[in-house]
Amino acid sequence: MNDRNETPLERDDRNFSELLQELRVIQTGVQILFAFLLTLAFTPRFPGLDAVQRGTYMATLLLAVL
Repeated sequence: MNDRNETPLERDDRNFSELLQELRVIQTGVQILFAFLLTLAFTPRFPGLDAVQRGTYMATLLLAVL
């Protein structure tokens, strides 16, 4: 069952370290997405968006900030 021969505390520590590494990867992806979304507002086609498209953009931008 326990192939690693580790105590429950060591297992919890390893799991926590792996979780932190996953969060670092996710954070980088969200930062890239946020930067991309910010640049979209300065493109020539952005003023031509309708209300639904702008609402979708704003919702996505706000969710990326959170």
